[in-house]
Amino acid sequence: MNKKIIVLISLLYSSISFANLYLNIGLVHKRGIDKGLVLKYELYSFDEVRGKEFIVLKMKNGIKLSLSANYVIDQGIYGPSDTIFMEAELLDGNGNKLTLPEEGHFIVKLGEQKVFSSDELTDQLIEITITPEIH
Repeated sequence: MNKKIIVLISLLYSSISFANLYLNIGLVHKRGIDKGLVLKYELYSFDEVRGKEFIVLKMKNGIKLSLSANYVIDQGIYGPSDTIFMEAELLDGNGNKLTLPEEGHFIVKLGEQKVFSSDELTDQLIEITITPEIH
Protein backbone atom coordinates (compact mmCIF):
# COMPACT_ATOMS: atom_id res chain seq x y z
CA MET A 1 0.00 0.00 0.00
CA ASN A 2 2.79 2.44 0.92
CA LYS A 3 4.59 1.69 -2.34
CA LYS A 4 1.47 2.60 -4.32
CA ILE A 5 1.18 5.93 -2.51
CA ILE A 6 4.85 6.74 -3.11
CA VAL A 7 4.54 5.87 -6.81
CA LEU A 8 1.39 8.00 -7.12
CA ILE A 9 3.02 10.99 -5.42
CA SER A 10 6.16 10.72 -7.57
CA LEU A 11 4.07 10.54 -10.76
CA LEU A 12 2.05 13.60 -9.78
CA TYR A 13 5.18 15.52 -8.82
CA SER A 14 6.96 14.71 -12.08
CA SER A 15 3.97 15.72 -14.20
CA ILE A 16 3.66 19.15 -12.57
CA SER A 17 7.38 19.89 -12.41
CA PHE A 18 7.91 20.27 -16.17
CA ALA A 19 8.15 23.82 -17.53
CA ASN A 20 5.61 23.97 -20.34
CA LEU A 21 6.05 26.67 -22.97
CA TYR A 22 3.00 28.78 -23.83
CA LEU A 23 2.53 31.56 -26.38
CA ASN A 24 0.24 34.49 -25.67
CA ILE A 25 -0.70 35.59 -29.20
CA GLY A 26 -2.58 38.62 -30.50
CA LEU A 27 -3.50 38.98 -34.18
CA VAL A 28 -5.06 42.27 -35.35
CA HIS A 29 -6.12 42.88 -38.95
CA LYS A 30 -6.88 46.51 -39.84
CA ARG A 31 -8.61 47.42 -43.12
CA GLY A 32 -9.17 50.78 -44.79
CA ILE A 33 -5.93 52.32 -43.48
CA ASP A 34 -5.47 54.72 -46.44
CA LYS A 35 -9.11 55.81 -46.49
CA GLY A 36 -9.22 57.03 -42.90
CA LEU A 37 -11.80 54.38 -42.00
CA VAL A 38 -10.35 51.54 -39.97
CA LEU A 39 -12.13 48.21 -39.55
CA LYS A 40 -10.42 45.94 -37.02
CA TYR A 41 -10.61 42.19 -36.70
CA GLU A 42 -8.93 40.81 -33.58
CA LEU A 43 -8.05 37.29 -32.50
CA TYR A 44 -6.29 36.40 -29.24
CA SER A 45 -5.04 33.02 -28.12
CA PHE A 46 -3.04 31.41 -25.31
CA ASP A 47 -1.63 28.07 -26.53
CA GLU A 48 0.81 25.46 -25.29
CA VAL A 49 3.67 24.65 -27.66
CA ARG A 50 4.78 21.02 -27.83
CA GLY A 51 7.98 20.10 -29.64
CA LYS A 52 8.08 20.98 -33.33
CA GLU A 53 4.30 21.26 -33.59
CA PHE A 54 2.81 24.42 -35.16
CA ILE A 55 0.04 26.51 -33.63
CA VAL A 56 -2.37 27.66 -36.34
CA LEU A 57 -4.69 30.64 -35.86
CA LYS A 58 -7.22 31.46 -38.57
CA MET A 59 -9.42 34.54 -38.64
CA LYS A 60 -12.92 34.54 -40.16
CA ASN A 61 -11.67 36.72 -43.03
CA GLY A 62 -9.11 34.05 -44.02
CA ILE A 63 -5.91 35.50 -42.51
CA LYS A 64 -3.90 32.57 -41.16
CA LEU A 65 -0.91 32.58 -38.79
CA SER A 66 1.25 29.49 -38.17
CA LEU A 67 3.74 29.56 -35.28
CA SER A 68 6.23 27.20 -33.73
CA ALA A 69 8.54 27.84 -30.79
CA ASN A 70 11.39 25.98 -29.10
CA TYR A 71 13.83 26.66 -26.30
CA VAL A 72 17.30 27.71 -27.44
CA ILE A 73 19.65 25.22 -25.78
CA ASP A 74 22.16 26.93 -23.49
CA GLN A 75 24.93 24.59 -22.34
CA GLY A 76 25.70 26.73 -19.27
CA ILE A 77 22.20 26.65 -17.77
CA TYR A 78 20.44 23.74 -16.10
CA GLY A 79 16.75 23.56 -16.96
CA PRO A 80 14.84 25.38 -19.68
CA SER A 81 16.50 28.34 -21.35
CA ASP A 82 14.99 31.83 -21.12
CA THR A 83 15.59 32.30 -24.85
CA ILE A 84 12.97 31.13 -27.35
CA PHE A 85 13.37 30.59 -31.11
CA MET A 86 10.14 31.14 -33.06
CA GLU A 87 9.13 30.56 -36.67
CA ALA A 88 6.09 32.32 -38.11
CA GLU A 89 4.24 32.18 -41.41
CA LEU A 90 1.41 34.54 -42.35
CA LEU A 91 -1.05 33.82 -45.17
CA ASP A 92 -3.73 36.08 -46.64
CA GLY A 93 -7.30 34.95 -47.35
CA ASN A 94 -6.26 33.45 -50.71
CA GLY A 95 -3.42 31.40 -49.19
CA ASN A 96 -0.64 33.68 -50.45
CA LYS A 97 2.37 33.98 -48.15
CA LEU A 98 2.87 37.49 -46.74
CA THR A 99 6.31 38.91 -46.01
CA LEU A 100 7.36 39.12 -42.36
CA PRO A 101 10.42 40.82 -40.86
CA GLU A 102 13.50 38.63 -40.43
CA GLU A 103 11.89 36.10 -42.83
CA GLY A 104 9.61 34.94 -40.02
CA HIS A 105 12.44 33.73 -37.72
CA PHE A 106 12.64 35.40 -34.30
CA ILE A 107 14.52 35.04 -31.03
CA VAL A 108 12.69 36.31 -27.94
CA LYS A 109 13.30 36.13 -24.19
CA LEU A 110 10.65 34.60 -21.93
CA GLY A 111 8.15 37.23 -20.80
CA GLU A 112 9.22 39.74 -23.48
CA GLN A 113 6.69 40.87 -26.03
CA LYS A 114 7.58 40.56 -29.73
CA VAL A 115 5.56 42.82 -32.04
CA PHE A 116 5.78 42.72 -35.82
CA SER A 117 3.50 43.59 -38.71
CA SER A 118 2.85 43.11 -42.41
CA ASP A 119 1.50 45.90 -44.62
CA GLU A 120 1.84 43.99 -47.88
CA LEU A 121 -1.92 44.00 -48.59
CA THR A 122 -3.33 47.22 -50.08
CA ASP A 123 -4.99 49.50 -47.47
CA GLN A 124 -4.46 46.81 -44.81
CA LEU A 125 -2.18 46.21 -41.84
CA ILE A 126 -1.74 42.98 -39.90
CA GLU A 127 -0.17 43.31 -36.44
CA ILE A 128 1.08 40.29 -34.51
CA THR A 129 2.00 40.31 -30.83
CA ILE A 130 3.61 37.25 -29.20
CA THR A 131 4.74 36.78 -25.60
CA PRO A 132 6.33 33.43 -24.65
CA GLU A 133 5.65 32.27 -21.08
CA ILE A 134 6.25 29.15 -19.01
CA HIS A 135 3.72 27.57 -16.64
